[in-house]
Amino acid sequence: MRKFNLIVFFFILGYNSFAQHIKEYKIYHEDGSVWIAGQLITSNINNQDDYLLEKIGLWTIYYDDGVILLQGNYKNGFPFGEWVLNYPNGTIQLKGNYISITNKRTPNKNDFFSEWKYIESIGEWKSFWIDGVLANIYTHNEGEIITKIVNTKFENNYKLTDDAYAQGQKVLAIAFAINNQNQQYFDLIETNLDKISNSEDFYRTGIWKEYFENGSLRAKGEYTWKTDKPIGQWNYYNENGELKEQYNYDK
Repeated sequence: MRKFNLIVFFFILGYNSFAQHIKEYKIYHEDGSVWIAGQLITSNINNQDDYLLEKIGLWTIYYDDGVILLQGNYKNGFPFGEWVLNYPNGTIQLKGNYISITNKRTPNKNDFFSEWKYIESIGEWKSFWIDGVLANIYTHNEGEIITKIVNTKFENNYKLTDDAYAQGQKVLAIAFAINNQNQQYFDLIETNLDKISNSEDFYRTGIWKEYFENGSLRAKGEYTWKTDKPIGQWNYYNENGELKEQYNYDK
């Protein structure tokens, strides 16, 4: 995605030596379609150049074809209320609510500021498979996101590094971030768009089987979705189906 010239339209809310204006903010895809659309509050001091204050109201980010990628509101410059992330086909991938927190402290000579804000993802968040089936429910507990797996899916043809493939159950993978309070939260703001995955990324869970290209069993064992790594005892076979090796990943 490439940024192009900003086009703005503004409405004067009032006039004095410190007037505020609302400006419509838009950035475009290379083909001229809208990529990002929202509103800014700016100030005008004695009719000098505008000085950007903060984002407000509804902000929307679009795929190249006009489908909404991400949408939500800003309040006082921070994401607020419900935000929704969509797959390229328009179905919901992740949705939930934000709140902004203000921390204040008595400044001393070593402080550059006396207050700062950060966002938290609060309440119950939900993720969905691309067909609309509920995948996971996320709740928050003392700064940690707790994941409840609701529906897994069977992966029939997971390509491995060679010509082999694997089969097993998968859990929809949604990445977390850490805010400046060392708390987990969902990072969906548009400055991190390059980090957002809009595909059915997944973690492996339960029993998985690996197969040679000819379809004979190569390995069998268990994964944990929390790390997407093998656990417990795994059995490995040669192409004739004979047990070749056993390995315990818990040791």
